[in-house]
Amino acid sequence: MTSADSSSVDQKFLANAMASFIQILAVLVMLYWCFLIVSPFINMVVWAVVISVAVYPAHVALTAKVGGRKKLSATAIVLIGLATLKIR
Repeated sequence: MTSADSSSVDQKFLANAMASFIQILAVLVMLYWCFLIVSPFINMVVWAVVISVAVYPAHVALTAKVGGRKKLSATAIVLIGLATLKIR
């Protein structure tokens, strides 16, 4: 391999490395911006997960009591939750 070939390979490597660096940097900036947009809602999402996990056994029990009608059970639980919020 001659010096000219080596120089050409180094140039191509540096060009590819710089292009990759710019692309990775752009992805990281986009992820950061997405996090800034989503961050105000993270607390609500965590609470939604906690509440849904806590209420699931009640949903299963109520579904069994109303004859396997899942939609009716879910509607009743939502209405009970809304009534609880309205009382406060």
